Amino acid sequence: MRVESSPPGAAVLENNKPVCSATPCDVTWTGDEAKADHKLTIAKGGFKASVVTVKPSDEKTSVALEKVQAAPRPQGGFPDGYKDAY
Repeated sequence: MRVESSPPGAAVLENNKPVCSATPCDVTWTGDEAKADHKLTIAKGGFKASVVTVKPSDEKTSVALEKVQAAPRPQGGFPDGYKDAY
């Protein structure tokens, strides 16, 4: 099965174990695993991880990862606990 992501370079995991280090990549299952559905997590730093379920009949899956927004910086020079420390 071909696994692709946008952006490319995402890790592919199944049961928290890596099955591919960077997309795009090909994942192959053998024996009974080749007949079962698989739940894959596609993850890349700075993006929200995506979980997809693939079926044995699927030849390819493509996932668009959503960029994570950085937390806003606090206003002012110092956090409240430090404003009189200097």
